[in-house]
Amino acid sequence: MTAKKLIGFAFCCLLSLYEAIAQPESVALSYPFLCNECNTFICNTQASKGYALLFQKFNELILKGQGVVHIMQIGDSHIQADHFSGQMRHRIRQFMPGIAGSRGFVFPYRAAKTNNPDNYRVESEGSWSSCRNIQQVNCDMGISGITITTFDPNSKIRIQLKNSENDFFDFNIVKVFHSFGDTSFVPDIQPVNVVSEVKRFPKSGYTEFHLNQYAEEITIGFKALKESHKSVSVYGLSFENEDPGVIYSSLGVNGAEVISFLKCNLIQQQLQVLSPDWIILSLGTNDAFGKGFVPGEFKRNYGLLIDRIREALPNVPILLTTPPDSYRKKVNNPNMVIAGQAIKELAEEKNCAVWDLYLVMGGKGSMLKWLKSGLAAYDRVHFSVQGYRLQGNLLFDAFFNTYDKYIDSK
Repeated sequence: MTAKKLIGFAFCCLLSLYEAIAQPESVALSYPFLCNECNTFICNTQASKGYALLFQKFNELILKGQGVVHIMQIGDSHIQADHFSGQMRHRIRQFMPGIAGSRGFVFPYRAAKTNNPDNYRVESEGSWSSCRNIQQVNCDMGISGITITTFDPNSKIRIQLKNSENDFFDFNIVKVFHSFGDTSFVPDIQPVNVVSEVKRFPKSGYTEFHLNQYAEEITIGFKALKESHKSVSVYGLSFENEDPGVIYSSLGVNGAEVISFLKCNLIQQQLQVLSPDWIILSLGTNDAFGKGFVPGEFKRNYGLLIDRIREALPNVPILLTTPPDSYRKKVNNPNMVIAGQAIKELAEEKNCAVWDLYLVMGGKGSMLKWLKSGLAAYDRVHFSVQGYRLQGNLLFDAFFNTYDKYIDSK
């Protein structure tokens, strides 16, 4: 059987499996206000080439059980709680049963006294302060958009990944992204007998711990090895293993705008370390919320963010999602259409793909229909857990439709 026929055969099998396991999740047909025919990725020719490389990696994983596909979604409060991105993660892992992968990059939001995704638990000891990219920045920050700092050498962070019957996350490699220098504490993992190797990369800003067993939770402590060691700043952690699979990292900051992530001076350094194969940017709601929204400035800032990502990862395919329909007080916010149009223009100019959530959810005024159906919050800006999960289902369907077209073209 030729490689082309093998891919087609395997994809037919996967399609049958997808129909069998995904139909209960695909509740889109229950909501007539959704635009199912709009639910696809919009790509120009150059952007499509990047996605062809991504789908080749998926084929390697599906057909041969080889490699890791790392997806990273960055956004605002729509992403921080991880209901939307978490459902996308679940659907992709469900699409490829038996192929797992670990949890990827996470941030201990609870230590920063803000809401944490419910699929991992964070406990902290000691006194921690935080710095966020929505504030006047006076600290280093990376892709998470938040930094936590402690001056207490007895401080600890404990993270437990929550497994379910369908989503199991274990790891034997932990990368801790943190400050280095003559004044910085040194991180260690407790208990020390689970660690087989420690590698420190000061220039890249992280310490890598190899464990002698697979784990589901870990405690990070900090040591003052010198008298000059007075504090440490933590930018996030990446949980990994050596198995083939899909990693889906999601990072959001409540209230973040595009310009917020331009303040993150370590973003390129960390992207080069983590090397995601696909980046999804879900920004624009907060930029376009106020009456003082300036479309040209928004587009310019978004272009700078894309340029910085591409400087770190020149060939990474990027998906831009448009902000959803929303209301300012009780009035429909027209800026969301304007922001969406700017994003689509930018995608064409920067060779990115676009997923038009605004149109897919039903267009102008659809937020009220989502609210009436129990899918949106009463502020008419955010969504219910069910609504975010529906968005995850819709994004997965759009991904699958695009993947399907790629297979048909072979």
